[in-house]
Amino acid sequence: MMKREAVPVYVSIDLGSHTVRMLIAQWIEEKSILRALLRRRSYVRLARDFEAAKPHTIKGPAVDRAIRCLAEFRRISEEFNPTYIQVVATGVLREAANSKDLIRMFQEETKLPVRLLSGEEEGRLTGLALCRSVDVKGRTFIAFDLGGGSTELFLRGEKSTKAASVPLGAALLTERYLVSDPPLEEETERARSEIIRVLEQGVAADFRKERLLFIGTGGTVTTLAAVIHGIGADEIGPERMNGLKLERGMVEGLFSRMKRMPLEERLKALNLEKGRAEVILGGTIAAIEILKFFDAPEMMISLSDLLEGVLFEKLGFTITGKNA
Repeated sequence: MMKREAVPVYVSIDLGSHTVRMLIAQWIEEKSILRALLRRRSYVRLARDFEAAKPHTIKGPAVDRAIRCLAEFRRISEEFNPTYIQVVATGVLREAANSKDLIRMFQEETKLPVRLLSGEEEGRLTGLALCRSVDVKGRTFIAFDLGGGSTELFLRGEKSTKAASVPLGAALLTERYLVSDPPLEEETERARSEIIRVLEQGVAADFRKERLLFIGTGGTVTTLAAVIHGIGADEIGPERMNGLKLERGMVEGLFSRMKRMPLEERLKALNLEKGRAEVILGGTIAAIEILKFFDAPEMMISLSDLLEGVLFEKLGFTITGKNA
């Protein structure tokens, strides 16, 4: 009897502004799908130590937290004997004046390959994941990936695609504006004004097309969907989350409740992890204003995002090429 050949294992790690996330998966050729074997995340909070004074740098405890997390994720991934592993650095690492030194340090300390993504690269890889993971039925769409330090945008038009990035993130908004617990009204209004300003200055006109399907992804968006739809932590996965609809009015209603809750109450009432509860208000304000900016009454949810996009790229897929 012939021995079946082992299915290769692929690992992607996103080193972001607020979290480090890992996906360990196999490519199932006969079904043309990525099958997740393990997902992990850790809150390293790089944005917390992102110095406001120019030149912007990241140093101190945040760097140590990131190194420890990457080393632990490498240890876990090695138990699966992966054929490929890639770390991508995003968010505030793009903005840091010492990013090259940090990338070199992360690689030397953890023995992992680390690739610093531009905002456009991150947007395109997220778009690649969406094209292959969410049933859009061939429709044109706009997607946004709301992270800790930046938001990536992706447009799949009838004849072309476009990607962009703006400096809006749940962690950065929280650190810079929402300093009280719970935030004061004037703090939320300052955050809201900053979001509107960044969107108006940073989003090109061709992203604001009418009657396009609108897709949201990222930690804030998927958390909001889970809370509103009553999905428990043990149920969260692409099969359960991808394709869910979330109305703007529902998000606004949830925010009206959350904004009055101090951190400890958010933790208990919404059953959130502390790292997510700390930044959920900033992320929710951003999500609401993004929906308003695009005049979108609802969005489709995708849990599949950059992590899948990195692996699809490795497997040879492109937005317009192989099996796209």
